[in-house]
Amino acid sequence: MRKLTIRREKSFIGCLAKMKIYLEDSSSDEIKLPIVDENGEQKNISCRKIGELKNGEEKTFHIEDGALRVFVIADKLSKNYCNEFYMLPEGDSDVALSGENEFNPATGNAFRFAGNTNAQALEGRKRGNKKGLGIIIVTVIIGLILGFFIGFGITSGIFALLDDQPQDFAAGNMTITLNESFEQYNIPYYSAVYASNDVDVFINKYINKISSSANDSAVDFAQSIITNSRLNCKVESRDGLDFFISDSTEEDGKLYQNYYFAYKNGSDFWLVQFSVLDSRVWRYDGKIMKWAGSVRFD
Repeated sequence: MRKLTIRREKSFIGCLAKMKIYLEDSSSDEIKLPIVDENGEQKNISCRKIGELKNGEEKTFHIEDGALRVFVIADKLSKNYCNEFYMLPEGDSDVALSGENEFNPATGNAFRFAGNTNAQALEGRKRGNKKGLGIIIVTVIIGLILGFFIGFGITSGIFALLDDQPQDFAAGNMTITLNESFEQYNIPYYSAVYASNDVDVFINKYINKISSSANDSAVDFAQSIITNSRLNCKVESRDGLDFFISDSTEEDGKLYQNYYFAYKNGSDFWLVQFSVLDSRVWRYDGKIMKWAGSVRFD
């Protein structure tokens, strides 16, 4: 037997979720986790759970000496796209690993091992990202279709009438004013999600238990997201709002512009993301600033 030590670095990303640690075990029927083999084919590996990791926590486990994969997932529901594994070499030497949750809504802000260069693990990340994007897109599309036929009828004229009618949406003690073209959806790892024809809104609350300073501002929080997620952008301020705009992302062959607005309420931080088609930014830039400016807290 040998010791495996895993440290989960402190991060705003996914700070409320406990990461589940699983070890490859061919005799276990507890769970099967996906990998990509040497031929590029996906297969499932039998695993057993050995523990959990809170944000900023470090734990040591006793494991076998053989070559094994150690997996980190968020939960069984998202295991096919929110996952990561590290290939442990055979031997009796102790092993120490570290990593953190990285900002990526498509993968559920999955945990990533530092210095993980295993080709199969990297290919698994790519496929997990595609699966996560597909789930988000399908969920939103289905919701929009149902909302169209059930809630609004089959005429586009109704949408036009509703477009400028303001409507409040509450997520915990935060309220944002959008309009009646938005519908609320439940998507894992978000405090709230609202979708319309051209704009989607993703909201997340972060409890400020890991801030380096009690005086950290919304700007500090936004900068930490940029730094930890290695984004190529900077924090901007406009109309009293602190935000950043990330590089355009491609989903289902379409380009989307993403606005991220940072807020601080007491000891908590909030991140509100607006995702809009690149071709519609000219139409919605002003509206997004208006909607972001409507955010208020009880």
